[in-house]
Amino acid sequence: MVYRSDTIAYHNIKTKTTTMSSTTSQQPDDTTAADNAPLSLSTVESRYPQLFCEYKKLEDREKQLKEEIGESTTPGWIACTNFNEALDDNGPNSAMKTNSDANKFCMFLWKCLEASETGSISGDACRQFDILNSALDDTLSLSGTANKFEHLFGWTAAATNHGLDALLYRGDPDRNRVLFKKVADEWKKVFSTNVNDEKLRKFAIWYCECFQKLLKQAKKEYGDHASYVFNFIKKKRVRKVAAEDVDGGNSNNNNNNTISITAIKPHKDARLGLGIAQVKGASHHIKVTSIAPGSLFKDTDLDVGMIIQSVNNKPFNSFTEGSALLKIAEGKFSIEVARTTKENPGKLVPLDNVSQSTKKKSDGKRKSNSQLPPGSSGDDDSTSKKAKNTVSYKTAKAAAVELLIKICAVEGVPPEGVPEVYDSCPEVIEKINTFLKRDGITKTNFMKALNLNGKTLNKLLASEGQEQAGNPCYKAAYIFFEKQRILDGSAKSAARLENEAKYDSGFSLKSKRQASAKKLPKDELE
Repeated sequence: MVYRSDTIAYHNIKTKTTTMSSTTSQQPDDTTAADNAPLSLSTVESRYPQLFCEYKKLEDREKQLKEEIGESTTPGWIACTNFNEALDDNGPNSAMKTNSDANKFCMFLWKCLEASETGSISGDACRQFDILNSALDDTLSLSGTANKFEHLFGWTAAATNHGLDALLYRGDPDRNRVLFKKVADEWKKVFSTNVNDEKLRKFAIWYCECFQKLLKQAKKEYGDHASYVFNFIKKKRVRKVAAEDVDGGNSNNNNNNTISITAIKPHKDARLGLGIAQVKGASHHIKVTSIAPGSLFKDTDLDVGMIIQSVNNKPFNSFTEGSALLKIAEGKFSIEVARTTKENPGKLVPLDNVSQSTKKKSDGKRKSNSQLPPGSSGDDDSTSKKAKNTVSYKTAKAAAVELLIKICAVEGVPPEGVPEVYDSCPEVIEKINTFLKRDGITKTNFMKALNLNGKTLNKLLASEGQEQAGNPCYKAAYIFFEKQRILDGSAKSAARLENEAKYDSGFSLKSKRQASAKKLPKDELE
């Protein structure tokens, strides 16, 4: 499973694999509808009473929201999440069987986490914590080591694949640490005993490692308050894979900085089977940290240590955005990759030069500082330069926060009633991406200023046309940039005036799932 999010997997690992998916696909001849059927509510109520209570809370909240806007609810649907949807068949070679308790429990829990994202970031964080805590309590109340192992695996897989953006960003750190330690301690107990299925055991360890990376990444993305550990097993230290340990002699690189690697992804929710992490000092790069046995890239030139630069020729400005592009890709898609050197982490070099740039001299010694280019190491002014860069960054960030406050303080936008939106989704997305490139502006402080949910924003940024018209970030971002236009005293653009002439009431704010959604001409969406 790859990630968030978004995430690597993440955000993260945002790294999800192909073993578990909630989308419907054509079932092979050797499977039955019962094998692919999701957990029924009666089963959830009897087996997992605490998780069932959280599900009912989500269901009641959905009904209340629908009643307020005068719409009827659809049985089994909560916040565009279909709990009645059949599960994909995992295949005979998968460690996780389609009809296993681990898979079905994982998919139900994952859907609950998806359905919890219906409010503010803080509200989503509270709901996600209650869901995960209840599911864990139900798991620990089960009898039998094998039964507990499967459900603990399902819990970890669901949490990893979802990404837990809101929980890690705005959740109570102390409560989160208690929850994650509780899960890690249970895994220590499980892995200290003999597990009959060695294939499933290895897969569970890999998933725990992905969740561990997800929590480590949280500190980089959300700050020191989101500092978590997940020590799930006692094991010997494994030497990290360095760039020079991986053969970079690909015959098809043509001396370029990057090469393109293609894979077939049957649908958007298919998992890549990659472990990914953010490259230190280069937020727009994604490093491949592991490749699962069932990965879509297993038989390609992709290798651990490579850096993903773009997906389907689309570069990305942040780790989260790149993870979202990997998640939504489908069909035949390509990624552009390169490597980093140990001496220059985060800086790309030609693939065919990797071994040369990191190779030791014939006498077994590396070059001395006198043989290196000026400024590469040992320069006395390196510390002062770093200090200057730090001060410059802090100044830019402070100015950016002040700008965000000024924009949000503009009054009279929106006017009374429902605001009319005259920018299409692609136009709003372009404005967001442009704004995020400004000095000191980060996606974190942008989301905080607008009170946006990270995963919801990523869905908007990775969308095409008006498919995310019902996304709350669409309207919120439009209002923000309208305030910015008024603050700057700028005139309306030609595209804006054209949209006002075409649509008296503005663009529809309903998603494609809603029958009443307004469709735009094809030429406008392209």
